[in-house]
Amino acid sequence: MLLKLSSENIEHLSFLRELDDDIVQEFASLAIQFLTNGIKSKIFRVAAQKLAADPKVVEDAVMGLMQLFSEAAKHKTKAEDFHNSLLTLQFKDSTVELLRQVFVDHNNTTRATLAQCSPTLPTYEDLEWRLDVKVATRSLHQQIEPRILLKLHTKNGDHNDSKLLQTDPVNLINMTRVLEEALNEMKTKHVRRVLRNIT
Repeated sequence: MLLKLSSENIEHLSFLRELDDDIVQEFASLAIQFLTNGIKSKIFRVAAQKLAADPKVVEDAVMGLMQLFSEAAKHKTKAEDFHNSLLTLQFKDSTVELLRQVFVDHNNTTRATLAQCSPTLPTYEDLEWRLDVKVATRSLHQQIEPRILLKLHTKNGDHNDSKLLQTDPVNLINMTRVLEEALNEMKTKHVRRVLRNIT
């Protein structure tokens, strides 16, 4: 499956079409280095001076490569599909092969970096509940005040956690309705498409 790149990303990458392969190799190395270690803006100025180019254009080109490699890694793009995606961007054959090789060599590292950056959310493990009803107090002899106590067990990696919650029946019914709406929303085509693109 070919990569779907934004028009802005394609525009940023277009600067690389005119460059020699050894310079594109440096840009690709910078993109991989920035993906794993973070961006150092000083390098853009140095590279721009060497190329007699605008630092913003150089920065955009490196960012475009970072986006290209991260999108390919995120979508588990095969090397052949990555190669074909680059051909549609009208790169020289030698540049296409160079970038494909960089992608193949660093794909696992890029995927590991993206996985570390992804937020991890606790997952549901178990729910215990108890219904308490206050039937009277010293001042009010006939009173019915139901309360529901919940103990929610979650897991985040190897860490188990539990939270004690208290609610009344009206709020519990409202929470149940909202959660059911969210579950129904998860089944829609739009949400499934979004989830497929972010995982």
